[in-house]
Amino acid sequence: MALQKQLVAGIYPVQSIELGKPCGLADADAVVEILLRCIEDHPKARLITIFDYLQHIWELGGEIPDGFIAVRNIVFCLDSGLDAPELVALRPRAIGVTEFEDRFVVSYMESPLAEYNATLATWLSGLPVINP
Repeated sequence: MALQKQLVAGIYPVQSIELGKPCGLADADAVVEILLRCIEDHPKARLITIFDYLQHIWELGGEIPDGFIAVRNIVFCLDSGLDAPELVALRPRAIGVTEFEDRFVVSYMESPLAEYNATLATWLSGLPVINP
């Protein structure tokens, strides 16, 4: 399955891909591990953190939609320079991994730079996709 683009809240361009279970990946952390290798192998990318977003919401007593099993954000930088101070607001980048009983959804917000989008699309296209 190819990346699917949608506008979230009408303005944020997000690319996503669904990995149906079974796809050979046990859980959201297995998906994260594949993407961490992509970051480690890229000459300009640096991992910042893995954020357990679902745990954060639980700790705050917030609402979580039915069916969410795990939610991870892989926060990383993919830059080798800055052109303007306003660009700092667009960085770092993140990839979201959401696990459901029957599938994973992996997504990222597009960058203004086509080079970065191409890199992220390549990383996601390397995931073992089975139609849900």
